[in-house]
Amino acid sequence: MKALEDRMVRILAAAFVIYSIVLTSISVVFVLVPRGEPLSIQHDPVEQIIVGSRAEIEAVVRGGAGDYNVTAHYKPLSSNRWKVRQMQLSARAGNAYMYEIPGNETTESIDYQICAKDGLNTRICTQTYTILVGDFYFIAYLTPVFYANRTSSMDVGIRSLNGFNRTIELSITGLPTQKITARFEPSHITPAPSQTTTVKLYFGIPDSAPAGKYDLTVSGSSGTVKRSFVMTLSVPNFELNVTRLSQALKRGESATLTVTLRSTYGFDSDVRISVKGLPKGVSYHLTASEVRLDGIATLLLIIETTSSVEQRTYNVIVSAIGGGRLNSFTFLLVIG
Repeated sequence: MKALEDRMVRILAAAFVIYSIVLTSISVVFVLVPRGEPLSIQHDPVEQIIVGSRAEIEAVVRGGAGDYNVTAHYKPLSSNRWKVRQMQLSARAGNAYMYEIPGNETTESIDYQICAKDGLNTRICTQTYTILVGDFYFIAYLTPVFYANRTSSMDVGIRSLNGFNRTIELSITGLPTQKITARFEPSHITPAPSQTTTVKLYFGIPDSAPAGKYDLTVSGSSGTVKRSFVMTLSVPNFELNVTRLSQALKRGESATLTVTLRSTYGFDSDVRISVKGLPKGVSYHLTASEVRLDGIATLLLIIETTSSVEQRTYNVIVSAIGGGRLNSFTFLLVIG
């Protein structure tokens, strides 16, 4: 009986030892099996592009339960409306996903982030990044009024935005006639990044150029990027009129005529007046031989005859010169 009891004790002890070994093995296996790698997104941010070019966003997704759904979220800085686009697997590397923001959507700087979801609906997103879109624009410092018979210039500023530093070709269109010329100096400019660079725009306006206001388009082109602005060029002149087309006088008589000067298209300059074509025995007097014309000016022309003047008809020319312009008015003086 006692021998049987001893045998049962040995059997139970052996069973306990085996049970302990099994538990220990299970614990060791549990500890050594690593947990799954957490879902993660590896991404090199896109920092800067040129306006109108495509922005390529790429990310590598790892860990999680696989079967990834990767999306790109982006919006212009001026908007609060986010667009969501599916990113596609790239052929460049395993688990690399890519999306290109099209060029027609890169007209200004862009905020974006990347989100990924795995097969267990675990979802993560990157921080929000900003793509700075390099661009340029014009700054015109004045609306010019340029006089005839001289070369004039104005400053045109080109402002680099977000580090834009590509070469820009400058041009101008809309000149009313080949008589008016325009040129940039220099005609090609590479602006300093994020600064304003100034160029000169020269106009050549001969005295035969027609007066008027003209809308001109100043453009700058750099590859596919083109920027422009419309400026108004004023080419001024003035009008000259005398009250009569014909004045009849007898010898020894006098007459007073009114001479009127009128500015057009912003004319503001000194004007000198003279009279030619009077015969011997006839003199004239102007109440002013020079005026500052900025609007309308009126003066009197007094003609006096003597008894010695020959009886006939004379062409008398009243001339006015100023601001690069020469205008005249002819009337008939009939001495009877």
